[in-house]
Amino acid sequence: MFKFIENHLQGKKVFLWFVATQIIYFTMVFVNIPNSDFETYKIFDIRIFGYNYLEATTLLNHLGNEGRYVYLYQQIPLDLIFPFLFCISSILILGYFLKKINLYESKFRFLLFVPLLSNLFDYFENFSVIKMLTSFPEISEKLVVFASNCTIIKFLLTSIYLVVLIFVILKLGLKKFL
Repeated sequence: MFKFIENHLQGKKVFLWFVATQIIYFTMVFVNIPNSDFETYKIFDIRIFGYNYLEATTLLNHLGNEGRYVYLYQQIPLDLIFPFLFCISSILILGYFLKKINLYESKFRFLLFVPLLSNLFDYFENFSVIKMLTSFPEISEKLVVFASNCTIIKFLLTSIYLVVLIFVILKLGLKKFL
């Protein structure tokens, strides 16, 4: 993994991965969600504090057959691409800035695994949502709890990554000015 990262730490490559990630993200946020009924009831992926069984069944029921179809065949395919792109671009961005402040070869390099873990929980969440969408109305409470916990952990890890990235960028800024 570290060899791949080192081979892609040039500014242009990092930027291209970031742009690809943002294209998918903005498509989901500004095309899929507004063109569906997902704004009325927040879809699972954006409920940072999770959801319970009643909220999950209410959402799936409210979406109806058409909404569940849109979720499964329009939102989910993009949300299967996005975590991969987000993971790679996040690792490269953090690696790029760690290298700029001479911390890439240090113990701080382990922080590159945070987006990887976030990505893993995003996929667990997505596959759980697929199961809920395809088995509705027969969904188990255990599946909902698992999916909800994956959502919470995904957001927690993503938040940790963003805080780390902010600190690294601030350190780079201080290094430039001092």
